[in-house]
Amino acid sequence: MENFTQYLTMGIEHILSGYDHLLFLFGLIIARMPKLNILKVLTAFTVGHCMTLALSALEVVSLSPDIIEPLIALSIVYITVENLFMKRLNHRWIVTFFFGLIHGFGFADILRGTLSEDFAMPLFSFNLGVEAGQILVLAAVLPLIWAYKQTKLNERFLVFGGSAVVACIGLFWFFERVTQQFL
Repeated sequence: MENFTQYLTMGIEHILSGYDHLLFLFGLIIARMPKLNILKVLTAFTVGHCMTLALSALEVVSLSPDIIEPLIALSIVYITVENLFMKRLNHRWIVTFFFGLIHGFGFADILRGTLSEDFAMPLFSFNLGVEAGQILVLAAVLPLIWAYKQTKLNERFLVFGGSAVVACIGLFWFFERVTQQFL
């Protein structure tokens, strides 16, 4: 039980301190989509990152953080470009699934090499912690976004303004992560 709690806490802490993952989620949920589509998109992201989290943490598949971290930043930029220029986001869940695969490698970096033969419970509890952290953030942010969209305030300001800010941060992180590799 102590191991379960330890890995659960690690997962929660990882998502709450993973600003790039949180920014990606924010970019997803500010889009003009029905609530059911947002649920599909978030589920696809979760399934994707759960898969690569497990495969990478178990060292079945491995990609260097030098590749993954810039890709995570680009995923943030891509989502915001969709927010800005796509009129319909009906199939966003497919794109988000693939980005979830990329983000899973980022989540797994903290677990790689720490799992023993009895890996099922730590892997499950860490992943549960990541999901619990995401749910905590979404439970706080989604009602605010939905309330804003119900007001007479301009929804386009939230989508376009928020997406532009998120895209700038994503681009900054991309260039920062790429240049760090050469220093």
